[in-house]
Amino acid sequence: SAKQLRFPGIPIGMGELLLLAWILLSALEIIAQQKVRITKREIFQSFFWFGYLSLLLLSIGWLFSLILNLSIDNAVYDFSALVFSGCVSIFIAINFNAKQIVKIYCIVSLLFLAFSTVSFVVAEYLPSILLPFEPWYVRRIRFTSWTSNPNQFALFLVVTPYAYLYLIDLSNNLLKQSFLCIALVISLGFGYLSRSDALYVSWALGFLFAFLYKLLYFLLKVRLNKKQYLSLYLLCLLFLSFLCLAFYWQQFVSLAQIIHPAQFRQSASRINLIWNGLEALKVSPLLGLGPGSHSGLEAALQGSEVHNSFLDWATNTGLLGISILLFLLKFVFQKSNNSKSIWVVTAFLALMCFIQFHYVFRQPFFWFNLIFLAQLSELKR
Repeated sequence: SAKQLRFPGIPIGMGELLLLAWILLSALEIIAQQKVRITKREIFQSFFWFGYLSLLLLSIGWLFSLILNLSIDNAVYDFSALVFSGCVSIFIAINFNAKQIVKIYCIVSLLFLAFSTVSFVVAEYLPSILLPFEPWYVRRIRFTSWTSNPNQFALFLVVTPYAYLYLIDLSNNLLKQSFLCIALVISLGFGYLSRSDALYVSWALGFLFAFLYKLLYFLLKVRLNKKQYLSLYLLCLLFLSFLCLAFYWQQFVSLAQIIHPAQFRQSASRINLIWNGLEALKVSPLLGLGPGSHSGLEAALQGSEVHNSFLDWATNTGLLGISILLFLLKFVFQKSNNSKSIWVVTAFLALMCFIQFHYVFRQPFFWFNLIFLAQLSELKR
């Protein structure tokens, strides 16, 4: 995520080099021992087969684009970033069990929040001290920490509050709980400073979901176990959401125009990107067009992202790619549900909401979040 600390002119920095060194050392250890010690085979297999099939579909789609003589400017960068993220996620799934994943998540997230706090204080109150990066973006309106885009910072934060709430529930140590509560408040504060609409919506829906779940569970107290109750609640919530959209869509649009005309115009641009993304998908619906951005504001295949992870992935890998992605997400959701914690399920749903507004599959931290949520079902209370 430290994109401001990358070397000039190339999309590589200290973060990428450290991850690459760790992957190579892990691979050398596997070669030396001539066997793979997989901590959780089911999780590894799910991510491995998803990565393998995705690589195959991306390669075929890319070949198809070359045959059609389509010019995709960022195909090489996209392909490299996706392969790198895939390798990171697979080696994480190989090497770490649930307890280790939680420890890594806590260390990484707390250090990043501490670093962000220091950079915020220095930038605001000690401006004479020069920083090697600019922690603010767009006329000092949106806080980025050391990322180059506030939405990358928001991706880091989207799961954090729910993860901390889960760990607070899990711990019996008052000192740890107090420390996590402070970290939770700081993460919410930085989320506000990121000014990310996608993060706001994801958090709002997540906390609303958790509140309604706990309220209904308290009011009904039916003889269902938590897993059955959660599944029933999700079905009801989805049904009501579709019902509201079906009957009140025009009212939502009118309200958006009145409340925030500028944001509505941005939404209209996103709608153009979605429609043109669908047009690009029509060129190769089954296998996609390979890595790169295939949408555009005026027409398809103009080199723009849709800014929706599912649709961008569909243009890359086709309907087959979407199918294997849904299988992977279904697996992670089931694992999250098996944790028997509303906060883990809410974290997954908030993450799924966030990726409707941004293409995040090139980011290793997104895949780390999925593995983290899947592993929590194995954590002993």
